[in-house]
Amino acid sequence: MFVHHGKLDQLLSPSAYVSNESFEAERSELFRRNWHIVGLAESLQPAGAYIACEVLGVPVVVHRGDHGPVAFRNACAHRHAMLVPNGM
Repeated sequence: MFVHHGKLDQLLSPSAYVSNESFEAERSELFRRNWHIVGLAESLQPAGAYIACEVLGVPVVVHRGDHGPVAFRNACAHRHAMLVPNGM
């Protein structure tokens, strides 16, 4: 077992755990660069099925296309209206 006889330096200040600035920085620098699971492949059965939700504040829709799942923003490019309601 590892035992440290001394004080370890803090990587984050205690205020970072409740700071909105820290939260936004973490969300944009860490989470926006990664993939996020919104559902299972079985949820996209039959053809034409979709999953719509928000990922980090961005409305997304995953649709089963002819060649597999396709994901895009759940917003009309012209009027920025939601294309499909959230859900499955």
